[in-house]
Amino acid sequence: MLLSRQWLVVVAAAAMLGARRSLQAQDNMRREDHLRWPGGEVTFHLGRNLTGVVLANIREVMAGLESVTCLRFTPLGTRRGARYATKVLYIRRGHSCYYEKVGRRASGSVLLKLGDRCAQRPTAVLHMFLHVVGVRHEHQRYDRNYYVTVDHHNILPSHAREYIRRSWGVSYVASAGLPYDYASIMHHAASGHPRDPRRPVMLPLVPCAQLIMGQRDVLSPADVARLNRLYGCERHYLGDDIIGAVPYATWRRRASRLRRLEDHRRW
Repeated sequence: MLLSRQWLVVVAAAAMLGARRSLQAQDNMRREDHLRWPGGEVTFHLGRNLTGVVLANIREVMAGLESVTCLRFTPLGTRRGARYATKVLYIRRGHSCYYEKVGRRASGSVLLKLGDRCAQRPTAVLHMFLHVVGVRHEHQRYDRNYYVTVDHHNILPSHAREYIRRSWGVSYVASAGLPYDYASIMHHAASGHPRDPRRPVMLPLVPCAQLIMGQRDVLSPADVARLNRLYGCERHYLGDDIIGAVPYATWRRRASRLRRLEDHRRW
């Protein structure tokens, strides 16, 4: 039986609504919490074909993160039971820099590929490692439209996922109560991944911020504070002195309430 045009519109709209609801269901705070490694301990295994420069950069990044956060990187097989760990970060050589997913998997291991060209600088490796420990791009925050404009038509399809704006609740938890940070090492530059290189993909509403957007030189204070807040590193820098930041204790209390409210709504 053929459907009339009106019925086709209704069916298509229902399908789109269902898809939208399924995406919203996936974007929840509990799922975001599961991206983090339990206790801040990351068990890793280095591939044999990694070059000397890349290996040195990996070790520098791990040591740097351990010095400013409570994250700990443990080689596979060096502690009791680690030989049989099911959640392992496998670091391998690749043609480019590629992370399989943000954060750890609920089950199974995580693959990080580092190419010789893109991993020549320690801070490029650092950007990838922050993805591995569960940090998304800064410009994926729910409130990003107050700070940048994004030309979605000029984004390469292969990088479109890097510009998806997260829901409000997830953003509040993932941003750890810290203000929008143009200087974050997790923020793309204005020219990031364009279809047409002559046009910017993203422009800041504060023009001078374009000078620091996309920097890959150092972790910003908010980057460090976000890691420590997300992993509960209370003996390290928490960023309470950053202008516009919600005090850590207040953010933690509000985030807990939001999680309970979300759980109640799902039931």
